[in-house]
Amino acid sequence: MSINKLSSVSMLFVIIFTTLELLGCSENLTDAEYLARAKDYHDKGEIQASVIELKNSLKKNPDNIEARWLLGNIYLDGGRGADAEKELRHASSLGLEQQAWLVPIVKSLYLQGKFQDVLDMKEDIAGLDDQASATMWALLGHAYLALEHPQKAHKAYDMSRSHDANEPEASLGMAKLALANDDLATARQWIDEALKDAPGFSDAWSFSGDLARYEGMAEAAEAAYTEAIKYKRWSGDDILKRALVRIALDKYDAAEDDIATIRKMGGRQAGADYAQGVLFLQKKQYKDAQLAFENVLSISQTHTETAYLLGVTHYIQGNKEQAYTYLGRYANRNPNYLPAQHLLAVLEIQRKDFAAARRRISPILILLPDDLLTLKLMSRIAIGEGDTAQAIEYIQRVAALEVAQDPESTLTRTRIGLSLMMEGNVERGRLALHEAIDLDKELKVAELALVISLLYQNNLVDGLAAASEFAARHPESPMALNLLGLAHAMNEQPEEARQTFERVLTIVPGEPGAAQNLASLAIADGDVKTAISLYEQILKHQ
Repeated sequence: MSINKLSSVSMLFVIIFTTLELLGCSENLTDAEYLARAKDYHDKGEIQASVIELKNSLKKNPDNIEARWLLGNIYLDGGRGADAEKELRHASSLGLEQQAWLVPIVKSLYLQGKFQDVLDMKEDIAGLDDQASATMWALLGHAYLALEHPQKAHKAYDMSRSHDANEPEASLGMAKLALANDDLATARQWIDEALKDAPGFSDAWSFSGDLARYEGMAEAAEAAYTEAIKYKRWSGDDILKRALVRIALDKYDAAEDDIATIRKMGGRQAGADYAQGVLFLQKKQYKDAQLAFENVLSISQTHTETAYLLGVTHYIQGNKEQAYTYLGRYANRNPNYLPAQHLLAVLEIQRKDFAAARRRISPILILLPDDLLTLKLMSRIAIGEGDTAQAIEYIQRVAALEVAQDPESTLTRTRIGLSLMMEGNVERGRLALHEAIDLDKELKVAELALVISLLYQNNLVDGLAAASEFAARHPESPMALNLLGLAHAMNEQPEEARQTFERVLTIVPGEPGAAQNLASLAIADGDVKTAISLYEQILKHQ
C-alpha cells in the first residue's frame, strides 16, 4: 500500500471516530430522559433497546427507583429470577412502596426455586390491597405445591380467591392440583377459567399446552404453546416444548426453526441440543442423536430424560454396554418408569443374567399382574432358567389377555397353540398353530412354534414333516433350515441333517447354530479336527 493510500485510510478512520464522538456527545441525556425512552421502547415491545436505555439511566443516576423497578420487572418477564430480585430489592431499599415490590420479588424467588423463601414472605401480606393479596396467596400456594404440601396449597388458593374470586394465578394452581390427582376434566375447567379472566396469562397457556400433551392432543398443545410464546418474552421453555410437539407431529422444519430460536438466546443451550437429539432420533439419524444427547449431558448431568434417550439410542445401534449404563442411570432416578426397566431386563436376558432380570421384573408383576410386556419377559426369564412349567403359566396368561383384546390375532393363536401343546393338548395346539399359519403365510413364529412343539412332544415324524414344509416356505431362512436339520438329526438321518446345516453356511458363513450342529455331528463320528475347524469358523465370523 502506498503512503498516499495509507494516509487516506488513516484520515477515513479519523473521520469515522470523530463522527462517532460527536454522535456520543449529542446523547448527553438525563436519567429521566433515558427512562422515558426506555418506557417508549418497552411499550413498542423492543425489550433489548429498553434494557439498554434503563442501564443508561442508572449510570446517570443509580438511585432512580422507577428505572430499577422497570428493569427488575423486565427481567422477571424474561424468566431471569436472580437478576429481577437484585434490581427489585435495590428499588425497595431506595424507598419503593411495598405494594409495588412485594409481589414481583416473591415471583422472582419462585422462579429461582427458593420456595421456602417465598413462604417466609407470608407475614408481609398484611397491608396489601385485595388484588395484591390474592396474587400473594396464590404464589404461596405454588410454593406449597412445589414442596409437596397439596393441602396447604389448596388452603392458600382458597385464601387467594377469597380476596379476588377471579385471580388467574389461583385458578392455575387449582388446575395443577387437579392434574396431580389425575382429574383431567377439572384441570381443564380451571385452566379455562384462568384464561377467561386473563387471556394474556402466558403461564396458563403454557400449562394448557402441558395438559394437552398429557392428553395426547399434540395439535392443541402446539397452539397453546404458541399463545404462551406470544405473551411471554424470552420464553425459552415454551419454545422448547413447542419444538418437541412439532417433532411428534413430523413438522421437522418448524421444529428446526424453534431450535434455532433457542440457540439465538445465547449460551450453551441444553434444551436446544435435547430437542435436536429427539429430532435426529425421530429421523433415525442415530449417530447424530447420540452426539446431541452427549452434548446435553456435558452441559447438565442432571438431565435424566437425556440419559434414557441416550440409552435407547445406544441400544438401537447395538452398543449394549453403553445402553445398559445410561438406562441404569435413568432407572435409578426414575424406578417407576416401565420402558426403562423393561429394556434393562431385555439386556439382562440377552446377557443370560436371568436372576438380575427376575429381580427387576418381579416387583412390576406384583403391581401390574396383567401387564403384557412384563408377563412376556417373565416367560423368557423362566425359559432361560429352565423352569418350563412357570414359562407355560406366563404364556397362558399372556394368551388369555391377548384373546380378550384381539381374539383373531395370529400372534394370539400362536401363543394359544404353543401353550396347549406344552400342556400336552397336542391336537388342539396343532390346530391353533395351523389356524395362525393360514391367517398369515409370512408369520414364521407360528410355524416355528409348531415344529418345536412337535419335536418337544417327541412326535418326530410329524415334526420332520412340519419342518420340511417350514423350510420349503422359507428356503433362504437360516432359522427354518436349522430347524429342519435338527429334525433330520432327531429322526436319525445324519446325512440329511449334515447337508441341511451345510446349506445354511453357504447362505450365512459362520452361522453359529448350523456350524455348532455340524461340529456335534463331526464329534459323534469321531472327527475332532473337523469339529475344531467349524468352531474356528464361528469365531472368525462371530
